[in-house]
Amino acid sequence: MDDAERLRTPERRAGNRRKLIRFIPDVSFGTIVQSISILIGAAMAYGTYTADKEKDRARMSLIETSQASDRLQVKSSIDELKGDTKEMKNDVRDLSNNMIKLQAQMQFQPVQPPRQPANR
Repeated sequence: MDDAERLRTPERRAGNRRKLIRFIPDVSFGTIVQSISILIGAAMAYGTYTADKEKDRARMSLIETSQASDRLQVKSSIDELKGDTKEMKNDVRDLSNNMIKLQAQMQFQPVQPPRQPANR
């Protein structure tokens, strides 16, 4: 009687159950090969993980150094722009003072008629 016939018997239905899959604690060559392949796979996965982690650290340090240099460049550009705006403010202030002086001079000088070009 094979296992398929035992499943159909009334004894099976009554609760007299027998295990169909048996555990055999023998160590075979296949078990050893499978265990070694699992260990090799785990070691390779760990090696890949650490290599990727080192690459990421190198990228992060490169990004941090470039960020610091970019920050210094931006800071110097901002300082340069601040100096330029101060210079422009001074120029505008000088122009407005000169305009005020010109307007004051125009008010106190008598108006002269425009010159006519001489006929030749």
